[in-house]
Amino acid sequence: MVQVTSPTSLAVDSPQGRKLFVFDRVFGEEVDQEGIWGYLSESVNAFTQGYNVSLLAYGQSGAGKSYTMGTSGPAEQSDPKIMGVIPRAAAVLFEKLGAGHRHTGSGLRSPARYSTSSAQVLSKAAEKSWVMKATYVEIYNEQLRDLLLPESLPQSERAAVTIREDTRGRILLTGLHQVTINSIDDLLGALNFGSSIRQTDATAINAKSSRSHAVFSLNLIQ
Repeated sequence: MVQVTSPTSLAVDSPQGRKLFVFDRVFGEEVDQEGIWGYLSESVNAFTQGYNVSLLAYGQSGAGKSYTMGTSGPAEQSDPKIMGVIPRAAAVLFEKLGAGHRHTGSGLRSPARYSTSSAQVLSKAAEKSWVMKATYVEIYNEQLRDLLLPESLPQSERAAVTIREDTRGRILLTGLHQVTINSIDDLLGALNFGSSIRQTDATAINAKSSRSHAVFSLNLIQ
């Protein structure tokens, strides 16, 4: 049994006895998606100010990672009550950038079940003074796979994705296709396109469990 004992700790009861674990923040079962986002929302400010920001969801199959992050598709991405972290972050990000909803066509088309509705996103327009690129990589069986390559691109023309360390000790991925992001539609379209082709398989508790790790990255230049 797991019990939240304070806003920063939880207790786990096991045959070996009770163990206490301390974290920066612990959310009880009464906390909804908006409550989670309220704790994370300042990360968008940090991102637009030039800081590196990482959000990691980790847990066993069926724990709610896709739901929490908002990668389950448009039904959840467009519902204000249940939308996850990424759609909420996208809305705040483009509000701050003043770009709003202006679809430019990234060259990627989401499957019908992942297509987003422009009626659900911002429509504010402003002069653009920034450049944003997205990459999406899957890590499966120690292999790296680019999730944003256009389906029409022949296998012979697809660059190999490699991992290396630069002279400053930073870990870099090379060979990834970068998609230009100019709107919420572009961002969610790229996210959903890549999510729809991730490696999945059935488990005992999840009929369509992602069998890989995936990293969706944004690079903002202002």
